[in-house]
Amino acid sequence: RAQAEEPQMTPIAQRLADAGIEVKPLEWAAHPFSQSTIDECAISDAPFSQRYQIQHDPWAPTYLAMLFPMLPISDSTLWWESRGHEDMDAAKSAAQADYTARILSALQEVKP
Repeated sequence: RAQAEEPQMTPIAQRLADAGIEVKPLEWAAHPFSQSTIDECAISDAPFSQRYQIQHDPWAPTYLAMLFPMLPISDSTLWWESRGHEDMDAAKSAAQADYTARILSALQEVKP
């Protein structure tokens, strides 16, 4: 069973957390094709033309979380995936942890 990893707290991330500032949660919606071609699928559009998608793993009885570009670079482009989640919520937690880690990794402390 896969579990979402908590993002590693960098000094700047810890200062933000101490100040009550956190990365905005991803907002999930049903996939527009979930009624016809993809069974129980959720998407969340992230900044910079990226999309997280959660769905049943076609090769396992679990859920899969993926991140890919919204604009087609190639049909096989996949930037991140996490497999083996027990349910949709666990897969969404993994996607949130990945998103949070990506945002926090772009921050740095500027010393005067």
